[in-house]
Amino acid sequence: MTDADQPLLVSLYSSFRADEMARTAWPEARKQAFVAEQFRLQHQHFTTQFPDGDFWIIDRAPPARVDGAAEPIGRLYVDRSWPVWRIIELGLFPAERSRGVGGALLAWLQTGVAAAGADGCDLHVMIANPRAQALYRRLGFEVESEAGGYRHMIWRP
Repeated sequence: MTDADQPLLVSLYSSFRADEMARTAWPEARKQAFVAEQFRLQHQHFTTQFPDGDFWIIDRAPPARVDGAAEPIGRLYVDRSWPVWRIIELGLFPAERSRGVGGALLAWLQTGVAAAGADGCDLHVMIANPRAQALYRRLGFEVESEAGGYRHMIWRP
């Protein structure tokens, strides 16, 4: 990820909040400004809280575009600097969800955890996101705790 990716990342983040924004009576400009500010705050939190994290843009491979350019489809943020790797964020554009991309990325991370001799990988998922939780459970993640509307889940090799 680079600074040039910020507009893409705001668009992606906006897709995460689309259902919520659809329920508000705000004018479109206010919704866009709110989402952009929320993204900025989240991004600042992630990069401050995880200064050694890897912040990756996920591109479709092989490129599906006629011009051969990469097609961004999501983001993956991981901090591999601890014995238990932290999956900070895995998010895909709506058209890419439920197509196996997230599962493949998580399996790739699990392989990396095992190869590096790390103790595992963990993440926090919203309790109100049963689809993501089902994916994590299928991949062997177990619930460690719950707090503030989130479940802390961990996978150990």
